[in-house]
Amino acid sequence: MKLFIFILLTLKPEYFENIYLLEKKPLDSALITIYKEQLTTPDSTIMDYAITLSSKKVSGYSFKEFLRKMPEIQRALPYIDSIYVLYEKHFSVYDSLLYNYLKLSLFMLPEDEISKKLIALFNKYKNNKNLVNVLIFFASRYNAKGALNKILSLIERNIEQLDSHVLLTIAQNLLEKHKLSKLKLILQTLSKKSLKYNEKIQYYRIKGLYFESINNVDSALFYLTLYTEMSQELDLNISRHLVSLYIKKGLFEEAKKTLLPLISMSPFDAELRKQAGYVYLATQKYDSSLLEYLLAKSLLKNDPEVHYYIARVLVRKKLYKDALSSINKAIKIENKYSYQLLKAFILLKLGYFDEAARVLLVIKRYARSDPYYYYLAGLVLKGMERKKLAYKYLLKSVSLDSTKPLRYLPLLSLAADFGDTALLITALTKVKTLHLTDKDDIFDVAYAAQIINDTLLADSLYNLLLKMDPKNPLYLNNLGYMWLENGNLKKAEKYIEKAYTIKPDDPYIIDSYAWLLFKQGRIKEAYILSKKAVKLAGKDPDIKRHYFIIKKAYNAQK
Repeated sequence: MKLFIFILLTLKPEYFENIYLLEKKPLDSALITIYKEQLTTPDSTIMDYAITLSSKKVSGYSFKEFLRKMPEIQRALPYIDSIYVLYEKHFSVYDSLLYNYLKLSLFMLPEDEISKKLIALFNKYKNNKNLVNVLIFFASRYNAKGALNKILSLIERNIEQLDSHVLLTIAQNLLEKHKLSKLKLILQTLSKKSLKYNEKIQYYRIKGLYFESINNVDSALFYLTLYTEMSQELDLNISRHLVSLYIKKGLFEEAKKTLLPLISMSPFDAELRKQAGYVYLATQKYDSSLLEYLLAKSLLKNDPEVHYYIARVLVRKKLYKDALSSINKAIKIENKYSYQLLKAFILLKLGYFDEAARVLLVIKRYARSDPYYYYLAGLVLKGMERKKLAYKYLLKSVSLDSTKPLRYLPLLSLAADFGDTALLITALTKVKTLHLTDKDDIFDVAYAAQIINDTLLADSLYNLLLKMDPKNPLYLNNLGYMWLENGNLKKAEKYIEKAYTIKPDDPYIIDSYAWLLFKQGRIKEAYILSKKAVKLAGKDPDIKRHYFIIKKAYNAQK
């Protein structure tokens, strides 16, 4: 302290009298004297020192006594108002004034009385722009019970009077309290003001976080990216938000570029590891994803989300038993609907249809109108050979959400079984957009195309299947029978004979071959094979129909 006084005395001797007042006079009269003097000869150095000294004595008995003796806060308001004008750009002075003469002057009041007092002061000084700024700034930062909500109405009515830095403070407060409708109003007002460079940076940050809160990902990315570029500093918190936004937008490479520097700076940050795990999962780098989630697991012992995502990665790697173990750990920690859905899917993949059905039955009341629930239930019921109920659930799934072509796939074979040609055409139109790699899925599409006589699509898909499995008798027989029904006996013979050579005891292949021989006029041979097909699968209506036609022709030749 003595060194500070010596420097001031050496450099500017006229400060000595003010410093002496602060050191020797009673605090109340010293401050009042200094503040009065500042109105005629403002100087931020002396003002800062006065405020610093008063702040140090805030908890002291003398200052509390000074506050108790003040008849009303109005005694300080003229000084606050005037000094606010002089020091509005000097934040430390402005902030200290605010707290020394407002917050501490109100501390004796019950909390529910503070907002009433503020409103009364506001109404008294509502025509004084500077004081309005001080009062609303204080109200926005003071967390007394009910104060902020009541003051917000004052902000709306007098928003045009408020300075940009006050509006930004209010905006930050509203953002933290998630008062988004009020925040929107503040941001709209700020957009019309001429902001300084640093104010613009703060405005873009708040606006970006606001748009993120209302799930406007594009606008949030725009403003937070602009904030990052203008601030030219690495803001770790905003970087995290950017990663989340990139993930929501599906911009996984950008998310990865933002994540890697953060992870290098904070390698033991579990949330960053989880985000990295998700990015790798979305980009099908399953080993890297699993590693990140295992690291997160070591940092967060009882985080159910980590176990959930480990299960998802293991599903992608087709390690279903390990996935089941992980999802059970997640459910043990927190029994969530989404976790139970994943468990049902894993049980389905393991062929445990009864267990999967039990899981789905337990969570049905939470499903409401979830299309995925009905899709999954339909698959389980189909696996249990309960085709009518499976058909009902799968239809409900696509009626709730018709934008997922994959969910039409299991409907193809069911629609074919139930003769629903209209649904077959709709489902086929949807699944044509899919890039299918699973043989069973490709076969379902090919068979559906065959039923509705889309020979071009059916032929291309059956030939694709035959490239994958050249000696599959089912593919050969179906392709041959399709060409037989379309009158191309030469093509039909090529595929059906090959199928018959591979599997001569299959009743459906025998029936196809008998029908081919019949079409070729080889009635006796056809009759012998048709009788054999009926003997092996006599209940099939198509095999019986072919048999009676061939038998009639055979008897007519006798």
